[in-house]
Amino acid sequence: MTQLKQTKPNKFLLGLNSLQSRIVAISLILVTSLTLAGVSIYTYKLNNSLMNSMHTEMVTLCQSSSRSICIALENNDLGAISEVAAWLKTSQELDRIIFKDENGFTMVSFPEESAPEQSSSQATLSDDEIEYLTVTEPVYVDDILFGYLSITRSLEPIYSQQRDSWLTAVIIGGIAMLFGILMSISLSRAIIKPLKKMKEAAAQVAVGDYTGRLEYSGNDEVSELVESFNLMVEQVSQRAAKKNEELRTINESLVVEMEHRKVETEEAIYELVRFPDENPGPVMRVSGEGVLVYANRASWQLLKLWNCKVNESLPDNWKKFVKSALIKQEITDITVQSEGRTYSLVFSPFTSSGYVNIYGNDISKLKKIEENERKLQIELINAERIKSLGLLAGGVAHDLNNMLGPLVGYPELILRKLPDDSPFRDQIKKIGSSARDAASVIQDLLTLARRGRYEMVVTDLNKVITEYLDYPGFEQIKEENPEINFVIDLESEKQLIKGSSPHLAKVVMNLVVNAVDALGGEGTLTISTKTQTLNKLFSGYSSINAGEYVVFKVQDTGYGIESEDIKKIFEPYYSKKTMQGSRGSGLGLSVVYGILQDHGGYYDVFSEVGKGTEFVLYFPLTTESQEFKDISEVLPEGSEAILVVDDDDGQRDLIQQVLSTFGYEVTTAKNGTEAVRIIESQSFDLVVLDMIMEPGFDGLDTYKRIIEISPGQKAIIVSGFSASRRLEEALKLGVGQLVKKPFELKHLATAVRSELDKQEAGALA
Repeated sequence: MTQLKQTKPNKFLLGLNSLQSRIVAISLILVTSLTLAGVSIYTYKLNNSLMNSMHTEMVTLCQSSSRSICIALENNDLGAISEVAAWLKTSQELDRIIFKDENGFTMVSFPEESAPEQSSSQATLSDDEIEYLTVTEPVYVDDILFGYLSITRSLEPIYSQQRDSWLTAVIIGGIAMLFGILMSISLSRAIIKPLKKMKEAAAQVAVGDYTGRLEYSGNDEVSELVESFNLMVEQVSQRAAKKNEELRTINESLVVEMEHRKVETEEAIYELVRFPDENPGPVMRVSGEGVLVYANRASWQLLKLWNCKVNESLPDNWKKFVKSALIKQEITDITVQSEGRTYSLVFSPFTSSGYVNIYGNDISKLKKIEENERKLQIELINAERIKSLGLLAGGVAHDLNNMLGPLVGYPELILRKLPDDSPFRDQIKKIGSSARDAASVIQDLLTLARRGRYEMVVTDLNKVITEYLDYPGFEQIKEENPEINFVIDLESEKQLIKGSSPHLAKVVMNLVVNAVDALGGEGTLTISTKTQTLNKLFSGYSSINAGEYVVFKVQDTGYGIESEDIKKIFEPYYSKKTMQGSRGSGLGLSVVYGILQDHGGYYDVFSEVGKGTEFVLYFPLTTESQEFKDISEVLPEGSEAILVVDDDDGQRDLIQQVLSTFGYEVTTAKNGTEAVRIIESQSFDLVVLDMIMEPGFDGLDTYKRIIEISPGQKAIIVSGFSASRRLEEALKLGVGQLVKKPFELKHLATAVRSELDKQEAGALA
């Protein structure tokens, strides 16, 4: 931005406040100075001219007179000299004539009195001779200096003429000064007028009026100044309009922002004001005397507990916490329960005000979580206990299976050979039935130990339940308990899950038998199923994998279970009920727990003494389709060569006799080492292996050596106990399937035939 530097004004002009007066003053000074200078020059030149003219004239006159005097001197006529002098004085208006000889002696003088003398021919004016001009010329006669002729004339005519010239010059100067003054005023007006208009327009611009424009007709600097001013005003007007628009926009946005901030501020203030009242936890203030001066809405349960309102005193047992907090100046934290809720209360003292603020926090959910953790901890302990018992049960089950194998198998072989009218058939059937019941208990032990292997297929839980309800054993239960009302509420849709039907049937049977025993002969027993989408159990204690589940419920209206007993109900052989002559293994709920775990399910137990118990089981729903198998009642036979490997003599002989009965050529080996030796010298269509044999060389180790000798050798495993990892490894190596001990004839015959047929199909291929 260009800045105009202010010129320091002349001291003479400081008293002139306007530009016009300064222009007039300057013009007057210039005109006066020029006039005086002109008059001075004029008079000086005029004076010089008059003086030079008079001097020249007198020199000429003196020279001509000296010639006349020379003639008179030649004639030695002094009277002629006097006549010449008299003539000169009279005719030439001379004031004095003097003729002196060469020695300076005055010979002729007119008038007689003395007069100023001048010794040279140059006309000069001294201080004493300012009124006369004297000219002196030498007089020669025959080139001999004879004397000097001096003539003097008064300067008054010149002075008079000078005075006239001065008067004329002054008059002309005055006229010139007047004309200059008029011209300066006119000039100043011509300059000042547009400046005044520019000043007025600038004043309008200063107050925001940009409509004024200057008009000036001319082609000079003022015109350029006016055009520049108009252009400046136009640009300022445009910029002002733009700025005004920007300011208007900013102002509008500021107004909106201010309104928004005002609303936000009001809302924030309102939120701060209502914050204590909307706090989800209790907020109270109590005076030092124990008077409740404030309580928010969330405090109603505590106020109900204290039987107190605002401006009333707290109960005495609560006043002590207030006084203690004020005296000790310490924050006190206590826990209180009201209306089924648990609160943590913090007493915060303020000595300066004499009040105690009470802040409450609803920790009911936290307590529930802690209770859930405690429950899960108990479940973990129970699971560890069941696992320990299961290890023991698994070892016992292995030995018992080997013992029960002949008791299950031989009665079937005997019945196949006895005639239909033999009186021994019933006794033999009872032997086999008892053996199967004992085997069922063994299976419960294996389930408890989770050492068994299930055939997990797509199963309709509703069908499993329906088949159990049609089972003669359930009909017998209903006949024995006519006062029990059985309510069946199964969802119409199929309840497809991935599981083992025999084990699921055992779950249904155990829960029903347990509920019937709890009813004591009368009441209502409800069995129901329903498909639901869940992400946590009904009890709310535990989260589960979100998805669809088949919810299976067995509910009774019996006496119920004591709270301290619920945590033990899944332990083996734990029961506080009177069996009243009914049979049971003592493993019912333990078996349910094990099967549920193997099926990836969850459970809830709801019980209240005097109202009954409800068992809720959750099975993950499957999206796989269900397959159906057509099992023929005719047992398959064959003539292939089979090697039976088992370290138990009774089991080995039973399998040999069963397979021989069905037409197979059977060779036996009492352990894996003997089986490997036989394979080295003889080939077999199928090998039947026991899983648990001599230490360090079980069924898996035996099969590994066999396939080294005879790659692709087909085999099945017959075992009552199997470690799942080693069994899975054997299946991956090529073992076809597992037949569990003690087995029925049809299970072994079907497994053998199925594996042999697969072998033949491979050969044909």
